[in-house]
Amino acid sequence: MEDRKLLIKKKTALSKVKRNLEQFKSFEIIDIIEAESEEISNYREQIEELNHYSYPKVAVRKLNKNSEIMIEWFFQEISTLKDNSIWTMPFDEMGIWWVKVKVINCKEAIEQLWDIGEICIIEQETKKCFYIQIDEDNCYIVFKQLQ
Repeated sequence: MEDRKLLIKKKTALSKVKRNLEQFKSFEIIDIIEAESEEISNYREQIEELNHYSYPKVAVRKLNKNSEIMIEWFFQEISTLKDNSIWTMPFDEMGIWWVKVKVINCKEAIEQLWDIGEICIIEQETKKCFYIQIDEDNCYIVFKQLQ
């Protein structure tokens, strides 16, 4: 019975991910990947420590309600993200599904993702992981080179 409930939960989350992805015109979907897959499990093990506030931050800024200011700041701090790159990232609040996308417009993609909340991007070519954490007062950028 538990397996059936989990399957229903996964299918419901997948439908929601697909609906939400349709709103993003800044990237093309390459694949939707289950978090339990070997590929994603390897990433998750490496990036779990980025969630801890004790992990060293690349940059910290007072949170500004104007998202344009925050996005400009992000690109000043992390200038390596570029158009036409491949990103892998979690894409639902339950962490069941990740997406692999080709980014058409990097700045627009970050703007759209910003509205969702915290952002975790794995840039596939370089295997660099960028994690943007947000709390009630500050925004943090955390970086890790993945193996």
